[in-house]
This record gives sequence, C-alpha cells and structure tokens, in this order.
Amino acid sequence: MRLFACLLLTIAVAGIGRGHADATLYRYVATGSLPVVPSIDDPGFQADALAAHNVERRLVGAPPLVWSTRLAEESEAWAAALAKAGVMQHAPQRAHGENLWSNTANRRTVGSMIGGWSIEKYQYIPGALHPNVSKTRDWHAVGHYTQMVWSTTTQVGCAIARGGNRDYLVCRYAPIGNWVGQAAYSVAKAPKG
Repeated sequence: MRLFACLLLTIAVAGIGRGHADATLYRYVATGSLPVVPSIDDPGFQADALAAHNVERRLVGAPPLVWSTRLAEESEAWAAALAKAGVMQHAPQRAHGENLWSNTANRRTVGSMIGGWSIEKYQYIPGALHPNVSKTRDWHAVGHYTQMVWSTTTQVGCAIARGGNRDYLVCRYAPIGNWVGQAAYSVAKAPKG
C-alpha cells in the first residue's frame, strides 16, 4: 500500500491533474498482483512494461522505448537464474543496461514494480552529469531511474520469474545508459510544466 501511495504522489507531482500528461498511461499503477507469471510474448505484459517506462520518458522529453525480443529473452534467462538461486545480483554482462526488482511473489504488477524505479526521480538532480546525479551523493540511489529515462537508450526487454516466495523482474536496455560524464536527458528538451 505504501508503494501505491508513493506512485499516486508521483502522478500528482508530475502534473497529471493539471493535464500535463495523459493519465491513461498510468493505468498500470492500480493495485493488483501477478497470480500467473506473464510470458515475455504476452502483448499485455509488453504493453504494461513499455507504458511504465515511456510515461517517465515522456515527462522528460526522451523518445519512447520499443520492445526488444532479444533483450526480453536475455532478461528471462537471468530472471530464471536469480529465481533458482534465490539471490538478487546483476548479471556479469556489460553489453546492456540492467534494472532488477524483487518482491514477495504475487504481490505487485509489472507496472508497479517498474514504477518503484521511477520514484528515484525525487533524488535525481536534473541535468547533472553521471555519476554526480543524486541528492544523496550516491548515483546508485537513482541509477534505475536514470537508466529508464536515458535519452539514447532505444530498446527494452523485461521478464519475470518466480522462485520460492519471490518474484524477480529483470529489464535489459540497449544501448546502455548511465555513462560517466553524460546526463540522462537534456533538461532543455524536457517539457515545461
């Protein structure tokens, strides 16, 4: 319930009530769960994962991401490995960006998992160059969010696996974001509101 309240705050602060963004893009925020782990081929899963990313990108003027089957397949393999091992750790690969989420099984929708990353924007310093991008002085506090909105990233693929009593979400991004000396997006191109 606390995450849901934070996401509602995110919507209010983002200007949804003032008409600055399309509230229909936030349909994924509703409370709910995943009684069945969705397939990476499920159009609804893909649409919700894309919407959760692209609403944040739209708010900062970054172009929308498109779904990558290849990245989803990579995410699926890593999510299965995490679920089997019962651990949360990044893959040893460095070819793609990667965001991870884990929670009690059947507790969150894919949109609310991804929405959890977007809350990091309140610690982000717009226009700052990586790695000096967080009000906490630790870029890891905003690294999920900055990868979500990294303006030169064009593709995403996500997958969920269930292991024990946990759901593991992995999203991979191409091209990779969070480059030292670069900003996540152009503040000058962000919509004014």
